[in-house]
Amino acid sequence: MINKLRLLTCLLLICVSIPVNLTFADPPSIDREGDGIHIDDIVFYNLSHSGDSLEIRNLLDQIVPIVAPNGGPGPVGYTFCAYEGGTCSFSGTAIVAFGAEAGEVGNKVGYYSYKNFRSTTSCDNGIFGDPIGGVQKSCYYLNVADTTSPVLTMTGELTVNLTYGASYVDLGATAIDDFDGNLTGSIAVTVSNNVNEDTTLNTSVAGTYTYHYNVNDLTGNHANEIKRTVVVAAETSTHDPLFNIAIGATATALTTYEGYSAAKINDGSNDTSLGQPYSWTNLAVPALPQWIELDWGVNNKTFNRVELYTSSGYEIRDYQILYWNGSSWVDLFTAETGNTSVHRTHIFTTVTSSKIRVVGNSGPSGQLQHIRVNELEVYLD
Repeated sequence: MINKLRLLTCLLLICVSIPVNLTFADPPSIDREGDGIHIDDIVFYNLSHSGDSLEIRNLLDQIVPIVAPNGGPGPVGYTFCAYEGGTCSFSGTAIVAFGAEAGEVGNKVGYYSYKNFRSTTSCDNGIFGDPIGGVQKSCYYLNVADTTSPVLTMTGELTVNLTYGASYVDLGATAIDDFDGNLTGSIAVTVSNNVNEDTTLNTSVAGTYTYHYNVNDLTGNHANEIKRTVVVAAETSTHDPLFNIAIGATATALTTYEGYSAAKINDGSNDTSLGQPYSWTNLAVPALPQWIELDWGVNNKTFNRVELYTSSGYEIRDYQILYWNGSSWVDLFTAETGNTSVHRTHIFTTVTSSKIRVVGNSGPSGQLQHIRVNELEVYLD
């Protein structure tokens, strides 16, 4: 525009009087971003005055970034919902994009992190990570239907084989959903079998048991069921008088003389020779009585006969054999005194127990402080 009057221009609150006959063109409004938003150039001038003339030199032509009221266009099809640091709210289930565009005008690239949510989410790096540093970011959402089922994954083997009466702790499974995240705590576990109507695993009943794992997400989508098979073997006959129940039990003792392992008493050898390869014996301290025992753990055993083998020439003189009734030790028969036999058979009323113990009260006359046990066999006749 041509202004033949005096033009008053204020820059940074400093006003100067500009002479007349000055031609001054307003900068045009330009769509720099290619997004339909027109932003005026802000032009700064250097002014010098000489008589009636004024020299105007353009020092800076720069577009000042302006954040659009709706956070910018965002990914195609998405709706703006929050600036960085705010809360993105929506109804139903949605994919939320967090980020911004960057690059040269007309050739910008979007940098976004995407996650699935229900209802609301915070719009920040802590939730999404930082897809592009150093710029103001925003959140945008796109409503989508949740039609994807959770995914169940087995922990451990698909098939487990157990011996009769063995203990078992199921390792379970994990469940992950695209909207609800970790649903492992919501998994429903049921058990069926081919033997009876029981809904729990019973390792005292041989058969094939099936663990069923199921879960739904919050929308109601049901995961594909996964299954684990647990096979419990039939009980090995303990009514066979030739079957030594002691085999497989854990042997422990009050004390053990170096080289005379407790494990010798149920290694399957009833050799009555003297020495480390054949028997267990105790330390001289503490004083007698000393004991050694067999422990079957949670697998109780039923028995009514024991065969006790000691070392030839060093037989146990005085001893007891006891069983554990669940709260205390009980004698299986009257305590033996004055024994001189290297092998003794003891038959008694049938009992069921998890442990059996030999208590030595005196060794042989030539070595009273040492109790020697070469083998302890346990049977059910």
